[in-house]
Amino acid sequence: MSNKTRKCELSIDSMKKDIQARRIQRYVRKSNVLKQNVYLKNLELSNKGKTIPFAEFTKYIRDPSVINVSNNYIKCLKQYKKEFKLNSKVLITAYLITYYQEELLGKELNQIDQSILEWSNEVVKRINLLDDSNDTDKLWLLLQNYQIVFNQWKDSDKSRMVESIIISYYNRCKHIEKINADDKLSIEEKKICINELNIQKREVLGNVKFFDPNFDVEYFVNNYEEVYNTLNDAYTKLSFEVVNTMKKAFYDMLKEEISENNFVPIAEVMMEISKRLLILIPEKKREKMSEKINIQVIVELLSDKSWTTELKDYLKFICESVFVLGASCDDEKNKLWLKEVDKLMEENYNDNLPLVLIQIEEKLDRIFELINELNNKK
Repeated sequence: MSNKTRKCELSIDSMKKDIQARRIQRYVRKSNVLKQNVYLKNLELSNKGKTIPFAEFTKYIRDPSVINVSNNYIKCLKQYKKEFKLNSKVLITAYLITYYQEELLGKELNQIDQSILEWSNEVVKRINLLDDSNDTDKLWLLLQNYQIVFNQWKDSDKSRMVESIIISYYNRCKHIEKINADDKLSIEEKKICINELNIQKREVLGNVKFFDPNFDVEYFVNNYEEVYNTLNDAYTKLSFEVVNTMKKAFYDMLKEEISENNFVPIAEVMMEISKRLLILIPEKKREKMSEKINIQVIVELLSDKSWTTELKDYLKFICESVFVLGASCDDEKNKLWLKEVDKLMEENYNDNLPLVLIQIEEKLDRIFELINELNNKK
């Protein structure tokens, strides 16, 4: 045997050993994730969240033992894949949002709050269900995306708080203008009222600096009307970006599930779409409609894992139903969308199926949004 052949064999043997060593290391890291997940479940956060008051729960999660377990949980996920960025406090916040929705998000949820609630529910559910190493990568991806979604929601929440403070300041300024223009008030009465409003304005500015230390107070004081008038446009833009980020993370997760032949999340999205459609259609048509979009039908349609004629017909039926239920002002846009869906269903099943479903959800969001606006006007 030549030296060159011997070196080649040694090199191959070394590569094999290296691969084997990496597999063993990965298995150990994955086992550690499962072990730490058991420790996290043993804290019974879900059970306590369902049974104890908010104040008692917040006291419990500050216990050193809870903090230690959650920190170790995050640590093992970072060791499993180094780019992991979820914060342990954010992880625990998922439980707070899930079980104390009203305390954290209020009674009326906007689109962004609804999204963070759905993501939090999914995080808690996946942690509670994890008992197989095959699901570790899925949970890792979900938690990684949850940090992104949470950051966007937090920034949005801060923006809404700053927005309310700006409005409060603006209203006080306008109140002062009205007092100055009121001929019925004496100079002394005006002075007392204006002094009190100025004190409140200073408090408002202190609050805005608390929520956003980078807020340019001097510019705002000198240009408060301009800031107030452009507030709605800026907030609308921010809301759009936040929702898009959440949708992108959700889309990535669905694609990952499909690539691993797990169609349960896709079936769940399709069932959610079905439920929302049934709310919108007239009651006399509801029973017949439910026969076409029940879970048995959905499971059967997904069983081939490809763009079958049956699946395409089903999605066309759903999309056309959404079109019929939509507002007439959206007809032209929705006609183009129907053509786009037809093209998407011709290729890239794994990529395009989640995309079509998310687009359907967007159209349904639009319909429910218009209904709410109409109800508010009444």
